[in-house]
Amino acid sequence: MSKKKLVYPYEGYSSSGSDADYEQPMTKDLFDSQICVECGEPCHFGSGRFVNRYPRDDGDVEGWVCGFCAVEIDAMIEEMRDE
Repeated sequence: MSKKKLVYPYEGYSSSGSDADYEQPMTKDLFDSQICVECGEPCHFGSGRFVNRYPRDDGDVEGWVCGFCAVEIDAMIEEMRDE
C-alpha cells in the first residue's frame, strides 16, 4: 500500500474534518538522482545508459528509464503484440 499525504486544495486551508479534505498518493521522484527506475543503474550523461533514456511516471515512482531497459521493454511489447 502506498503512503498517502493529505492535500488541501486552497493555500491557508486548515483541516476541519470535512469532506473537502482528500488524499493523494505520494510519488517518489528520481529525476534528479538520474537513476533508472527499472534497473537502478545510473543513467546520467557519460554513464553509457544516457542515450535513448525516457521519462516515466507510473504513479508511485517518476524518473528515467535507461536506454538498455527501454530496448528490453520494447522487445517485450513486440513479443506480446505478436502473440
